[in-house]
Amino acid sequence: MTTDPARPLVSVCMPAHRDSAFFRDALASVLAQTMADLEVVVGDDSGGDLRAAVEAAGDDRIRYIANPTQLGFARNHEATIDQARGTYVAILHDDDLHHPTYLERMTAVLEADPEVGLACCDVWETFPDGPPPPPR
Repeated sequence: MTTDPARPLVSVCMPAHRDSAFFRDALASVLAQTMADLEVVVGDDSGGDLRAAVEAAGDDRIRYIANPTQLGFARNHEATIDQARGTYVAILHDDDLHHPTYLERMTAVLEADPEVGLACCDVWETFPDGPPPPPR
């Protein structure tokens, strides 16, 4: 449950530039988190093409920001992070997914020790035609 929408625990920043099934899946993965005290900041660098996907998600934790001019990869990241209001910031690209417990587990590490400034985790790669081949 969100304690203060103006100051969520986590801001998930999604700098994006195209509407696709990947983007919609990425957005759905963050909205399905076991931790609800979050906002999702979508930085739309497409000229407005992401508005329909964001509206279709129908979640008031999403803040949609359409860039007035195309910023490019790095500057769209910067602009999206600048809009974050959370105590912590997570980045989610439009072709990645967050495991349902990702934010809960990462923030637990950060909250448990104020000396910790960064939490990292494993990355699992998936492919449309099945799992990747084993390492050689």
